[in-house]
Amino acid sequence: MAMNNFHDILKNTETACLLCERDFSHSELIEIIKTENDLEKQICLLKLKEIRTQDEADLLVFNLTNHHGIIREAAAIKINELMKIPEISIFFRTEKILLTLLDAVIDINPNICRHIIEILPFIENKKFFFKNLIKRALEIIEDAKTMNRRKSGYIYSRKVFKIFWYLEAVASLGDFEEEKAILELINKTFDFDDYTIREKCACLVAVFPQTPENLRNALENDENYFVRRILKSAP
Repeated sequence: MAMNNFHDILKNTETACLLCERDFSHSELIEIIKTENDLEKQICLLKLKEIRTQDEADLLVFNLTNHHGIIREAAAIKINELMKIPEISIFFRTEKILLTLLDAVIDINPNICRHIIEILPFIENKKFFFKNLIKRALEIIEDAKTMNRRKSGYIYSRKVFKIFWYLEAVASLGDFEEEKAILELINKTFDFDDYTIREKCACLVAVFPQTPENLRNALENDENYFVRRILKSAP
């Protein structure tokens, strides 16, 4: 390791320790979160204890996408925490925020995906979120099925990654009023080439009792153990 890099790491570590020990007012935290200093912003995002206005909620969610990984993850952790508080969750109702949460569901960092999917049951406008979620999921499934798995390499793998988290999000959202759309999703993924997608499809089937018996049986008797065990161990 170059000496300059070592000194930079040491300096950043010392700065981070000082910031962690320092007490900030709410307004100070918000002002720092508005800056482009990743080190300070990350710590202040994690120190944030409440949201008081719609603008503050918009600022928090703004940091959930199109920022460096440490910022996106810190924002996801804080959103996960605050959206579970009823008097604060009211600030996360706008369609713009919901679409940003939907973008974060398929972040390249799985930790961010998990943090956001965990709070989907707390969304109030589930119909709007589901409509956009199912539309994106079905579109990317069609794209993936037309691709040559071996030749497409990373592009195909990235699409599979997104389908995986979209299925997880549908199951977590828990809004099963649109039975036709969910059945279409199950029909398009129960026999998908990649077993991880069939496994997530089985997870959705496990919480969606309207699934036709033939599709459930196909997953229960899948060639892959990890797919089979989902429904065989389900109540």
